[in-house]
Amino acid sequence: MADQHLRKEAMVAPSTVRWMESRKEKEVATALIHEEEKLKKTAEVDLRQYQESLHQKMKMDCQNLKDNMHRLQDEFSKLQRSHCSPDMYFQGTSMMLPQLGSSNDSSSKELLCYRECISCLKNEASTLLLPCAHQVLCTNCTEDAAVGASCPCCQVLIEQLVRVYSGSS
Repeated sequence: MADQHLRKEAMVAPSTVRWMESRKEKEVATALIHEEEKLKKTAEVDLRQYQESLHQKMKMDCQNLKDNMHRLQDEFSKLQRSHCSPDMYFQGTSMMLPQLGSSNDSSSKELLCYRECISCLKNEASTLLLPCAHQVLCTNCTEDAAVGASCPCCQVLIEQLVRVYSGSS
């Protein structure tokens, strides 16, 4: 019986060893799988964070571009409004040209037509409107166009009025 027992142990020992080795291999494989799953989850989280940061950057860039576009559109419309139509500036000139052609006397009264107030069309434009720098109103009409009003030429908000003195005023 002892002989049979030794044979059984001899048979059991290699199978137990194989079973133990197989079990260790499975544990190592399972540990590797868990490690790979952790790495995969970490990579997915990192990728989502990177995508989110790119998305936020794109949103900010898009908003900056929109803001720049609106700023440029506003600036463009201000520039368009800041230029009076040539008719307004040269209205006095067209009135002055026939007089200059018929007379050699170019007195200051004739030259005043070019600097005529665009509001009353009577007096000399003698007030500089800032920041647009239009000189299109006389002193009387300037009282109506106070600081905070809009320039009658370009509609820019008047921040300051400067009285301009010439030889005739």
